[in-house]
Amino acid sequence: SNRGNINLFAVIFSTLTVVAFSFLTIDKFKQNQETKVLPASSTIYYVSSTNGSDNNSGTADKPFKTIKYAVAKATPGTTIFVKKGTYKEKITISNKKGTSQSPISIVGEGSNLADYPVLDGGDVNFTSKKDSPVFTIQNSSWINIERLKITNSTYSSIFLDASHYITIRRNNIAYHSYGV
Repeated sequence: SNRGNINLFAVIFSTLTVVAFSFLTIDKFKQNQETKVLPASSTIYYVSSTNGSDNNSGTADKPFKTIKYAVAKATPGTTIFVKKGTYKEKITISNKKGTSQSPISIVGEGSNLADYPVLDGGDVNFTSKKDSPVFTIQNSSWINIERLKITNSTYSSIFLDASHYITIRRNNIAYHSYGV
């Protein structure tokens, strides 16, 4: 009986030198306690599935309702903090260009796996005959996705196309056919 943490580290390389890091964890683990300093020009948005509204300003006190709305507003250096809850939405990140110094980041607020926000693709029985990922990232660069639980998507949970410098780490990706 292995009660320790089971970590799966997968690196995906595409012909366009897309590098995606997916740090999948199947058990509780402690988050690396590193402190990140955001650039002075950073924009921070908050999203809450329970008390947000896309008519809000996106602050901690007045969060947006959907991740896709926050992504649409994102510019280089934007960090989108996703509060605990369940989000039943498909998110397309298209033509978004962060930079090495100012990436666009989507980060779950929870530091323990049990507190990660859940992005539910909605295909519990895998009945869809076509790929229906929770995240589709197209023609974009310098995007970070971190500390989210992505579940119930057919075939892939995250689909990458013509994108580079995409970092996917400290996520829990479950109940789908392939992953990234």
